[in-house]
Amino acid sequence: MITGTSFRLTKMRGARSKPCLARQHLTCVKASAEISNGSVDGDELSSTEIIFHPGEVTGRSWTTPLGPTSSAHGSRGGRKNANLGSIEFRQNQPRGH
Repeated sequence: MITGTSFRLTKMRGARSKPCLARQHLTCVKASAEISNGSVDGDELSSTEIIFHPGEVTGRSWTTPLGPTSSAHGSRGGRKNANLGSIEFRQNQPRGH
């Protein structure tokens, strides 16, 4: 989201016993797309690859579900914080950057 450049993530969580997107990861990916007015290819449970196409972060309110997670390592704060830095950075950039 910070650079505005599309990218592909492959072999996500490949070294894990369950190498794929779980619900909490998918929630973060979808929130990132919503916040950046972007889109994602492959944004589904059990996916091991996504292509993220960010758009422009605009000043508005977002409502994104950050429900509970079954993972001891996942947290609402972690998923929320994954996007906050990008929002703050992009919102403080001059137009056209």
